[in-house]
Amino acid sequence: MTNVEMKRSQELQFSETERRASARLLSDFDPSSDGDADFDDNAPQKTLVIYSGPTSMNRVQDKNGMYIDNMNYFLEHGISCSDDTASNIQSEEDDNTESIIVNYAFVLTQEVADYYSAPNGPLTKKIQECKGVGKEDQVEEDGETTSTFIKVITRQDRCYDMESIRTVVTTMNVQALYDNLLFINCGLVGPKFGPGTPKLIPSTSSTSTNEPKQQTMVPYSHWSQIYTSRLTDSVRLVGHSINTHFHTFFPHVQSFLYAIKTETVPILLSSGAIYDCGLTQEELGGNDEKRFELINRYEVGMSTQLLKRGYKIATAFVNRYGFGKSLVYDKDSTWGTEIDDTVSDIWYEDGIRNLTASMSRHTPKWWNNEGKHGLRNPEEDTFEYHQWDILPWDHFLFFKVSRLVPEDVQNEMNYNANELEMSNVLVVSNDPRQSPSEYWLRKTGVFVEPRNDVFLAVACLGLAVLVLFMKKRRVLLMKGSLRPCNSRLGNLMLKRKLGYGHDHDT
Repeated sequence: MTNVEMKRSQELQFSETERRASARLLSDFDPSSDGDADFDDNAPQKTLVIYSGPTSMNRVQDKNGMYIDNMNYFLEHGISCSDDTASNIQSEEDDNTESIIVNYAFVLTQEVADYYSAPNGPLTKKIQECKGVGKEDQVEEDGETTSTFIKVITRQDRCYDMESIRTVVTTMNVQALYDNLLFINCGLVGPKFGPGTPKLIPSTSSTSTNEPKQQTMVPYSHWSQIYTSRLTDSVRLVGHSINTHFHTFFPHVQSFLYAIKTETVPILLSSGAIYDCGLTQEELGGNDEKRFELINRYEVGMSTQLLKRGYKIATAFVNRYGFGKSLVYDKDSTWGTEIDDTVSDIWYEDGIRNLTASMSRHTPKWWNNEGKHGLRNPEEDTFEYHQWDILPWDHFLFFKVSRLVPEDVQNEMNYNANELEMSNVLVVSNDPRQSPSEYWLRKTGVFVEPRNDVFLAVACLGLAVLVLFMKKRRVLLMKGSLRPCNSRLGNLMLKRKLGYGHDHDT
């Protein structure tokens, strides 16, 4: 969006919620600024969830089969038709639940958009399902009826997922329309709710203090609030997880799921963290320099640009130092300096299992009372026994399955086994004692030192054959000595056969 277009859009007449976000846009981006403007603090916040979908309907290309399955799961479990209505807003007398209005933008290549937006397509069905649920969800645009609750935005297949967020923030006046943006890509599957899912979030009325001890924890009405509730005037980027390294110590929110205030968008655009890389996926794959530049400027760069301006970044609850608790970084934070870039990314088997061990020993148990052979014995019914389990899916809300698929996720998602094999994505048991990794088999004490059984068997067989041969030779020699020993000729033949040097009988 050009400066002229942005200025013109800011001069439009907005609704109360839109004026609120627009007033924040005009505030100074200094960390000490509270961004105050004349708006109703009791009005519900408005969030746009940006879903970056698959780039092709060819299931065997890259990991698109898995990505399509993940998007279909999100359509079914991530969206409620009441997300954009007053019915989603709770009264203060209920349970102090934080209210919110949520819209969705699915950013897809033309091929994928054509399939999902076809008359019988999955997105069309979802829009029709939610049509008329107490909201103004239809507007006329170029003679066509479109949904404001669920939008489809087309993108070019380039610049990886950065192209999705770039397309949205440069074609929509998000600063005027929304308070928050939440970005998620189709490499994650969720949301999955259950006993392990976070239950409380910081109240928006208390987050301005930026002091966790003073925060009031309240229930939420939409899963996106698990992330957006952590955003404050100083915490400008909240993600699902933080990787502490990019070659060296560079803490950054991982870009597959993150939330930002819309006030932050101009910083990310003007700093070049979000930019047009100009290269297709294939071109990036064949150009290491440009690919690393994209990672450095976008995924690492968003966090770096905010940190050096005095802002903070955070995780909502996926925390390698205490899973279930938020972790906040500023430019002086040293969490992670004790590790290196070989283990800094938690989304591999070792990292995921170590998350479990970081939890409190008093965490409610997630395992069943029954083991493989009936009721568990007392030793198996302890946190220590399960401390390296991969936690059930609901503990993560969203799980990054583009690298490995936990067995419990596979049991529900039923990803195509051939597609997983072609993509080199393993299904891994939640139980470390059934891990494909020798490291975890050793750590849990079930590893048996391998013996070279083939060599041992061959050696034993060879020895047995040799012994039999020697015995047979000895028997033959003895039989031969009995026959000729009755004659002088026989004795001479035996002496020669045994190698005697002198014949005493001559």
